[in-house]
Amino acid sequence: MSALLADRDARRRILTGTAAMAAVGSAVGLNVAILRNLQPITRHTLTMSANWALCSLFFLTTREALLAEQRSRNDTLHLRMSQTRTSDEMFSSVIAGGLTGGMLAFISRGRRQSAITGAAFFAAVAAA
Repeated sequence: MSALLADRDARRRILTGTAAMAAVGSAVGLNVAILRNLQPITRHTLTMSANWALCSLFFLTTREALLAEQRSRNDTLHLRMSQTRTSDEMFSSVIAGGLTGGMLAFISRGRRQSAITGAAFFAAVAAA
């Protein structure tokens, strides 16, 4: 994990991705609050923005940690990054999506079965 924090590019990707998803969440929250006539609009907008930011932070951090681990293993096997980049990114995205989806489903529904279906769904979305 310390290697992940030392990598400037990984930190930049995590922070810019999280900020972008917070902005998208804010726009979605604003539209939902207006369409459903929820008051106060600001609270709903900020809540949705924070939810999207936290979920994307978990996803992106997990993905970057898995990518860093795979890159270090590629070095020991004398593989070039160009040989394994696509498969490494796909694997990292699927695992991070599954963990994020499973965690979100378990938190929102509280059953093990829903965590499994949430993990499967988010892993499939991350693979697409």
